[in-house]
Amino acid sequence: MPTPRTGPPVARSYGHRMVTAVAAVFFAATGVLFWPSAPASALPSLGGQCAVQKWQDPTQWDDCVGKLSDVTADEAQCVQAPTPEAPDSGMAGWFATRPTSAPSDADGMFTNYGYAGYDYSTYDTGCLNVVTHPDAEFENTVANGEFMFATGVIGASDALRDKAS
Repeated sequence: MPTPRTGPPVARSYGHRMVTAVAAVFFAATGVLFWPSAPASALPSLGGQCAVQKWQDPTQWDDCVGKLSDVTADEAQCVQAPTPEAPDSGMAGWFATRPTSAPSDADGMFTNYGYAGYDYSTYDTGCLNVVTHPDAEFENTVANGEFMFATGVIGASDALRDKAS
């Protein structure tokens, strides 16, 4: 039986740490490639509605629209659109400055809307009697984080270019 080491701990070399990091990435990639998630479940019943293929055929558009059910008064009361954002909202808006000139068609929509609208909202959740599926909320949160980072980078580069000119 080996005797326990006494004294200060031994620091691992840079090479040892790199090998460990590469092994961890390889293990994670192997898991993603060879052990995929469970297959998707069967398609839900359309209940007399048109399938996607019929919606893609322009000659059947009127027939498919006619099969849609009207929104009831109860559903119309619980549906609420997301609150619109200000043009200088979010991380990208922190870098943005309002243009001094009046908006024109040549400037595009940015002068009116800025960086607003670069996020996902879970819409129509007021009509649900149960808690929303956690994956929907999680996926929206991840996507919004990616959008926040991307628009932040674009906003910072736009502000830098604006200040340089």
